[in-house]
Amino acid sequence: MPRAAWVLLAGNVFDNLGYGMFFAILPLFVEGRGGNPGLIGIIGASAMLGNLAVQAPAGWLADRVSRRLIVVVSLGAYGLFFLAYLAPLPVWTLIGVRFLHAAVGGFCSPT
Repeated sequence: MPRAAWVLLAGNVFDNLGYGMFFAILPLFVEGRGGNPGLIGIIGASAMLGNLAVQAPAGWLADRVSRRLIVVVSLGAYGLFFLAYLAPLPVWTLIGVRFLHAAVGGFCSPT
């Protein structure tokens, strides 16, 4: 397999691994900060909306700039964005944090 395919495969593995692990502990994290099941659902939905919102613009940008650059920046920013959850913010702000986090990670998918 070409090296570029291995890079894309590794990027997708790390992206999905991070998403899968985080999505599994998110309900416990939100409940620990005082959230209820309804808020957990809204936070999960905001992640899907954030990912959906960037799919077309990310594909357009990748076609015009550099697919490799978009993948590297997206995955790097996605990993760093996990630190935003450590900030002492009110629990309801996790809706916006999760929306932005999923949007940043969503740039990787269409490229």
